[in-house]
Amino acid sequence: MISNLLSKKLKKYIAITFIVFISSLSLFNVKAFAVGEPTWNYTWGFAKGYSLAVKSRYWQYGTMDWTSAISATQSEYSASPANASIRVSSSNNYNDCKIRLKSAEWTQYSWWGITDEATDVSGAYTVDLNSYTVSKSFSSSSLEWYKKKITVHEVGHAFGFNHATSPDYVMCQGYINVNYLTSYENQMLVDRYGRYN
Repeated sequence: MISNLLSKKLKKYIAITFIVFISSLSLFNVKAFAVGEPTWNYTWGFAKGYSLAVKSRYWQYGTMDWTSAISATQSEYSASPANASIRVSSSNNYNDCKIRLKSAEWTQYSWWGITDEATDVSGAYTVDLNSYTVSKSFSSSSLEWYKKKITVHEVGHAFGFNHATSPDYVMCQGYINVNYLTSYENQMLVDRYGRYN
């Protein structure tokens, strides 16, 4: 009986202490971490200040056109309060582009999109969009929604985002709830690249 009473008092004390601790975080402008949020890969991304209007270029191989998804992605990053936007370059100079987007039909792979550092010394990132797998994974009614999700997600890697585990972030892999940068992801971009004035 006494041990049971002590156990209840201890649980109550722990619960109250936790609530006070969480409440005090806001007093000191400290943000508690959400479950499943994205993190940064600080070896990837762009120099602060350089990221404004990073040049990108799209090459289409195969029948699926990703132009509208890439345009929506450009708008998504341009609308961010962060100094982190992209613009599609009209230059045919491959080395002039820091984000190189390419769609093709890689039938031997199961991924929808993949981002990697370029193998040359340009400091660029290559974003491969797998038209074959995407066409097999989504119905025609949801295809454009997911093409935007995949493109926003992969460009996020070029800016330095790691994966999230919660489907409430565009940086989560697989079937998720959003195809845009969330307010949390936008704030991460502001924290890393500064606010666009």
